[in-house]
Amino acid sequence: MDNYNINYDFFNYLNRHINGLVKIGNAVNSVSFNFEDLEHFGKGVLRFYINVEINDFESLTKEEQITANKYFYNSEQLSGSKYYSLTYKPSSSGIDLDEINQFSYCYSFAIQIIKNIITNHTDNCFFSYKNLLDDPLFKIINRYLEDTKPEFYRRDFEKKYSKLYNRIFEFDKMCYLKLQIKSKDYTDFKFEEILREDELQIKSIEINELLRLFLIQSNTPFKFLFNDNIIIDKSSLKHEINITHDESFKVLLQHLKL
Repeated sequence: MDNYNINYDFFNYLNRHINGLVKIGNAVNSVSFNFEDLEHFGKGVLRFYINVEINDFESLTKEEQITANKYFYNSEQLSGSKYYSLTYKPSSSGIDLDEINQFSYCYSFAIQIIKNIITNHTDNCFFSYKNLLDDPLFKIINRYLEDTKPEFYRRDFEKKYSKLYNRIFEFDKMCYLKLQIKSKDYTDFKFEEILREDELQIKSIEINELLRLFLIQSNTPFKFLFNDNIIIDKSSLKHEINITHDESFKVLLQHLKL
């Protein structure tokens, strides 16, 4: 992994909050980090938010209230004051993994810095943050980087991703949480005959994605594993395909040789 530097705009956004914590940290009840993966005007965008909660804003002195507004709420600036934004997928091109890795580096750096600031400049302040790997974008890309050589991810990420997994990246990102949630319904299920998705060796992107869609929509017991592989109860899968009223899924019987 390459070395990354702290983005200038990210640093300014983070540093503003650090200065506020140093000045009136004892008045702060909690600090939380969050981020969103958004589509904005056809672009893939990551937004980073810092939320600061004051114990009792009205009890602060006039000077402290001015400080809180200046450093935490930035009331003097109407544009871009509430978050830092990074575009990782311009509308005219594909996903830029360097930009995503840059965000990951900055976010991890910010967590360590804020932890230190809270320890030294606040009193009983609670700090929380969203884990990068709890988000499908970072989880899926992290697995991709583990499965490939560093020089492999530089360009044409989406094309190489599809070739490696026989699925489209945006499809996997869209279905990730749905599979994760549905899988929890079968935590205690006793599998009789296991079918492993990675051993099916399906070459068709359409069939691979159709199988995952069917698992989401049907009552087929499956487990979504930590490495994003899926184990399926074979007899249940065959039964569910046979009884489905959606004829588009019937093609799975032939391709999966059930």
